[in-house]
Amino acid sequence: PNSCNICLQSIHNEQNNLREYDCVNMTNCYVCNYVNKYASEIYYAFQALVNNPSTRKESYNILSIGCGDWADLFGVSEFLRRNAINIQINYTGVDKNENWREIHENIVAIVAGIHFQFEYMDVFDYVNALENVPYNVVILEYVLNEIRKYTPDTINAFINGLAHNIIDRLP
Repeated sequence: PNSCNICLQSIHNEQNNLREYDCVNMTNCYVCNYVNKYASEIYYAFQALVNNPSTRKESYNILSIGCGDWADLFGVSEFLRRNAINIQINYTGVDKNENWREIHENIVAIVAGIHFQFEYMDVFDYVNALENVPYNVVILEYVLNEIRKYTPDTINAFINGLAHNIIDRLP
């Protein structure tokens, strides 16, 4: 009550707490507390991807499943900015939780040089509506952890859906 950090810690640390990110204030608090931490993970992962000759590309089409706070987009953007690398980035973030919308609307002013879009829907519905799946990078930002916590009986179906609906359709 009246403390977003208490709610966040409860969600993150209590396995039997089935509350989700259901409050805009809590999502704002989450961004302030965690975006840099998770952005740095993606920064270093993207650095490894770009620096490896077998995975280096002139353009990356990123599908972020459960994009939430967009930490992955920040990580990629910061990597490009710091390294002055001219790589074409197309980013699509898909998340069912519309409580992130306010965060997403404010990010537009922060991230430059990356074409991005958000979709607020189930990722399989989104991908199944595509004629082809043009992505060469897929990021799951803590999605498996969320499924394991809230709907553990659906994790196998999610992994099978990920394999058949997305991975098998990648270029």
